[in-house]
Amino acid sequence: MTDVFSPEKRSEVMSKIRGKWTTPERVIHGYLKGRKIPHEMHPNIIGNPDVRIKGTNLVIFIDGNFWHGKDYNRRKKKLQPFWRDKIHSNMCRDKRHVRLLRSEGWRVMRFWEDDVLKRPEWTIKKITSI
Repeated sequence: MTDVFSPEKRSEVMSKIRGKWTTPERVIHGYLKGRKIPHEMHPNIIGNPDVRIKGTNLVIFIDGNFWHGKDYNRRKKKLQPFWRDKIHSNMCRDKRHVRLLRSEGWRVMRFWEDDVLKRPEWTIKKITSI
Protein backbone atom coordinates (compact mmCIF):
# COMPACT_ATOMS: atom_id res chain seq x y z
CA MET A 1 0.00 0.00 0.00
CA THR A 2 1.35 3.42 -0.89
CA ASP A 3 1.41 6.38 1.46
CA VAL A 4 -1.68 8.60 1.21
CA PHE A 5 0.44 11.72 1.84
CA SER A 6 3.04 13.38 -0.32
CA PRO A 7 6.61 13.18 1.04
CA GLU A 8 6.35 16.83 2.13
CA LYS A 9 3.06 16.30 3.97
CA ARG A 10 4.33 13.07 5.58
CA SER A 11 7.40 14.97 6.80
CA GLU A 12 5.16 17.66 8.29
CA VAL A 13 2.93 15.10 10.02
CA MET A 14 5.88 13.16 11.46
CA SER A 15 7.61 16.35 12.64
CA LYS A 16 4.69 16.98 15.00
CA ILE A 17 5.30 13.71 16.87
CA ARG A 18 7.28 14.55 19.96
CA GLY A 19 9.68 12.31 21.83
CA LYS A 20 9.92 14.50 24.93
CA TRP A 21 7.42 16.50 26.93
CA THR A 22 4.46 14.60 25.58
CA THR A 23 1.08 15.19 27.20
CA PRO A 24 1.36 12.08 29.43
CA GLU A 25 4.84 13.20 30.57
CA ARG A 26 3.53 16.66 31.41
CA VAL A 27 0.68 15.09 33.40
CA ILE A 28 3.11 12.99 35.47
CA HIS A 29 5.46 15.95 35.92
CA GLY A 30 2.58 18.11 37.15
CA TYR A 31 1.41 15.52 39.65
CA LEU A 32 4.92 14.87 40.98
CA LYS A 33 5.67 18.58 41.21
CA GLY A 34 2.33 19.23 42.92
CA ARG A 35 3.16 16.61 45.54
CA LYS A 36 6.68 18.01 45.92
CA ILE A 37 8.24 14.71 44.88
CA PRO A 38 11.77 15.53 43.68
CA HIS A 39 12.27 14.17 40.20
CA GLU A 40 14.18 14.71 37.00
CA MET A 41 12.58 14.64 33.60
CA HIS A 42 14.48 12.92 30.77
CA PRO A 43 17.63 11.93 32.69
CA ASN A 44 20.63 10.82 30.68
CA ILE A 45 20.46 7.15 31.69
CA ILE A 46 20.45 3.91 29.65
CA GLY A 47 17.22 3.65 27.69
CA ASN A 48 16.37 7.35 28.16
CA PRO A 49 13.64 7.02 30.79
CA ASP A 50 11.07 9.79 31.00
CA VAL A 51 11.39 10.34 34.76
CA ARG A 52 13.87 9.58 37.53
CA ILE A 53 12.69 9.95 41.11
CA LYS A 54 15.53 11.71 42.93
CA GLY A 55 16.90 10.08 46.06
CA THR A 56 15.80 6.66 44.83
CA ASN A 57 16.85 4.20 42.18
CA LEU A 58 13.46 4.43 40.43
CA VAL A 59 13.08 5.34 36.76
CA ILE A 60 9.81 5.59 34.88
CA PHE A 61 8.98 5.11 31.21
CA ILE A 62 5.73 6.41 29.74
CA ASP A 63 5.19 4.39 26.59
CA GLY A 64 3.17 5.57 23.62
CA ASN A 65 0.52 2.97 22.81
CA PHE A 66 1.33 2.70 19.12
CA TRP A 67 5.13 3.08 19.18
CA HIS A 68 5.72 0.64 22.03
CA GLY A 69 3.21 -2.02 21.01
CA LYS A 70 0.16 -1.87 23.23
CA ASP A 71 -2.18 -4.58 21.94
CA TYR A 72 0.49 -5.42 19.37
CA ASN A 73 -0.48 -9.09 19.01
CA ARG A 74 -4.06 -8.10 18.23
CA ARG A 75 -3.08 -5.33 15.78
CA LYS A 76 0.02 -6.70 14.06
CA LYS A 77 -1.83 -8.47 11.24
CA LYS A 78 -3.35 -5.14 10.17
CA LEU A 79 0.00 -3.32 10.12
CA GLN A 80 2.19 -2.93 7.09
CA PRO A 81 5.48 -4.86 7.35
CA PHE A 82 7.48 -1.66 7.95
CA TRP A 83 5.40 -0.74 11.03
CA ARG A 84 5.19 -4.31 12.26
CA ASP A 85 9.00 -4.56 12.17
CA LYS A 86 9.47 -1.09 13.68
CA ILE A 87 7.15 -1.71 16.62
CA HIS A 88 8.55 -5.19 17.22
CA SER A 89 12.05 -3.69 17.24
CA ASN A 90 10.94 -1.04 19.75
CA MET A 91 9.47 -3.71 22.03
CA CYS A 92 12.69 -5.76 21.92
CA ARG A 93 14.76 -2.65 22.65
CA ASP A 94 12.48 -1.77 25.58
CA LYS A 95 12.99 -5.22 27.11
CA ARG A 96 16.74 -5.00 26.61
CA HIS A 97 16.90 -1.61 28.32
CA VAL A 98 14.82 -2.82 31.28
CA ARG A 99 17.19 -5.78 31.73
CA LEU A 100 20.25 -3.51 31.57
CA LEU A 101 18.79 -1.00 34.02
CA ARG A 102 17.78 -3.69 36.49
CA SER A 103 21.21 -5.30 36.25
CA GLU A 104 22.66 -1.92 37.28
CA GLY A 105 20.36 -1.69 40.31
CA TRP A 106 17.57 0.50 38.93
CA ARG A 107 13.91 -0.16 39.67
CA VAL A 108 11.92 0.30 36.47
CA MET A 109 8.26 1.18 36.06
CA ARG A 110 6.49 1.40 32.71
CA PHE A 111 3.11 2.96 32.04
CA TRP A 112 1.02 3.18 28.88
CA GLU A 113 0.14 6.68 27.74
CA ASP A 114 -3.59 6.01 27.93
CA ASP A 115 -3.29 4.81 31.56
CA VAL A 116 -1.55 8.05 32.47
CA LEU A 117 -4.15 10.15 30.66
CA LYS A 118 -7.24 8.23 31.75
CA ARG A 119 -6.14 7.25 35.28
CA PRO A 120 -3.49 9.73 36.46
CA GLU A 121 -4.29 9.23 40.15
CA TRP A 122 -3.86 5.46 39.80
CA THR A 123 -0.52 6.02 38.04
CA ILE A 124 0.77 8.36 40.77
CA LYS A 125 -0.44 5.94 43.45
CA LYS A 126 1.59 3.16 41.79
CA ILE A 127 4.67 5.42 41.62
CA THR A 128 4.44 6.62 45.22
CA SER A 129 3.70 3.16 46.63
CA ILE A 130 7.27 2.03 45.96
